[in-house]
Formats: sequence, structure tokens, C-alpha cells
Amino acid sequence: MTVKEFMRKYRRITKYPPEWIFSNDPISSIMRPWVVCEDGFTVSVQASSFHYCSPRENLLDQDYDKVELGFPSAEDSLIIDYAEDPDDPTQSVYGWVPIEIVEELVEKHGGIKMADPEGMKKLKNDCDVYSECSW
Repeated sequence: MTVKEFMRKYRRITKYPPEWIFSNDPISSIMRPWVVCEDGFTVSVQASSFHYCSPRENLLDQDYDKVELGFPSAEDSLIIDYAEDPDDPTQSVYGWVPIEIVEELVEKHGGIKMADPEGMKKLKNDCDVYSECSW
């Protein structure tokens, strides 16, 4: 499975009541489970109107050119230049990482083994207004 396929398959779409929405987009956020690679490497791969990605929109049936990575389980030279805090790479967010580099990163670690929704629990907020969940 490629990263693009993973992003289409696994996503949690949060839709808030209309009075909470500040744009014409009824989708308030999209979150995905963490990627677990065959060698045990894990990383958050996210893209939506709230993430550091391109396009910075809530895409459901299209691919992103650049995505946001976060909190990789180990430092990796392929992505360190995108780190917000290169001095603390496993606790950093990596903005606007080209999808080709993310595909290369995942392949370097043996490919995608599985999705880890447990990784997302670290980031989950108290609002559970989920209307679509594909994991």
C-alpha cells in the first residue's frame, strides 16, 4: 500500500454543528491513524485544511502534493530538513513534506505494515462528533 492509498483508506472525518463552522466546508477536520512500517518505524501523516499540507483543503478523493508529518519514532535524514525543531526530531512536526519523500521514507522502513489508531489517541481531543470513520 502506498502512502496515497493509506491516506484515502484511513481517515476520521469530524463534522461539527453548522453554528460551529466558520467556512462553507462542512468538514471541520480530517485525522488519520499513524503509519506503522514493517521495521517498527511509526509516523503521523496528516493533511486537511488544518494541517501543513498542499493543497491546504479537505480533500476526500484527490491526492495531496505535500503533507504534514509528526512525531516519528526515530530521526530520519530524509525528513529532518522539514522539522520545526530539528534538535528534537521525534517530538517535532514536519510541514509541507513532498509526498514523494514520504513514499521514499515509508519504503526505506519496509513499507506500510498497518494503521495504528492507538497513536492518534495521544492527540484526540474531548469532542467526539464523528460522522464518518474508516478505521
